[in-house]
Amino acid sequence: MISTFLIRPGWLRLAGFLSLHTILFAQPPAEWTVNSTDYEFMMTVTGRISIDGGDSVDPEDVLAAFHGTECRGQIPGAVVGDGLEWFLSVYGDVYKEEITFKVWDASTDMIIESSESEFFSPYGCLGSVDDPYPVEVLSIDNTLPVELSWFRTTPDSRSILLEWQTESETENLGFILERRIDVLFIDWEVIADFQSDLDLAGQGSITEATTYRYHDTNLKEATTYEYRLADVSYAGDINYHESLVVRSVHSPELSLNCSPNPFNAATVISYILPTRGDLSLKIYDLSGRVVTEKIILNQPAGPGSIVWDSKNDVGENVATSAYLCRIQADNYHRTIKIAFLK
Repeated sequence: MISTFLIRPGWLRLAGFLSLHTILFAQPPAEWTVNSTDYEFMMTVTGRISIDGGDSVDPEDVLAAFHGTECRGQIPGAVVGDGLEWFLSVYGDVYKEEITFKVWDASTDMIIESSESEFFSPYGCLGSVDDPYPVEVLSIDNTLPVELSWFRTTPDSRSILLEWQTESETENLGFILERRIDVLFIDWEVIADFQSDLDLAGQGSITEATTYRYHDTNLKEATTYEYRLADVSYAGDINYHESLVVRSVHSPELSLNCSPNPFNAATVISYILPTRGDLSLKIYDLSGRVVTEKIILNQPAGPGSIVWDSKNDVGENVATSAYLCRIQADNYHRTIKIAFLK
């Protein structure tokens, strides 16, 4: 956009205390036009523009007032002393119409809207040369697409559970989970994403809390892992959150023992379960046939025992021989050889 500068000497005398060196008029966006004769009243705004927390130093920046989408006035900056101010005339017909402000940043050709608004007051004044009205705008949207409440990990014997909760989501496609072994210079690897796992799909735009979970089961025992979570916006922007470090646990084993062994009447089959689950005990002969079996539902983790009286499922004494004792609980299993002697 090409700007045209005009110096209007008649503006160089505003008041005896005002030192106004020059006023530069920049070319505003074409749609920012207003015909003052269309309105009955006017109010004035003496303002100072702040962009991203810093006062504007560009007199080409344009301050404009709007009612809805209708421009009610616009003006470029004026050099006043060591700074800039904007002397804006705002036009209207109705008392207490809502007036909003926009800034055209000449250096970036960007239109930025202020979050503040005022009410139109005929012949009213906002701000003064000594105390200008602050018009504060942000050129960058600092709102995050995902506001994360928490992100945590919980290791168990078979996996690491990753959980997180969002407070709100804005145009969120979904999440990406990355992992690396906690050693320097090891690259991140994607272990799951919203495109391959529907449980990681985002909620779009929502203001309610949402909880997500993922089990990482592809682990090495007793290894320290670092995880990081990222969300992906509709625009494809990836926003990474703080990473977490967790150590996988050593997988417990199922313990199995028989005593006495060999035996001639009965033997005590002792075991230790690593986790709660359904337990299955089977005694096989050497040909692979099941001699007897016992099932215990919802057996708690820890030690337990079963007595085998050397009889089969129909109550008959088994023959002198070696047998295989196999115990299984969920994905854990163990087999040992025992001998019965008459």
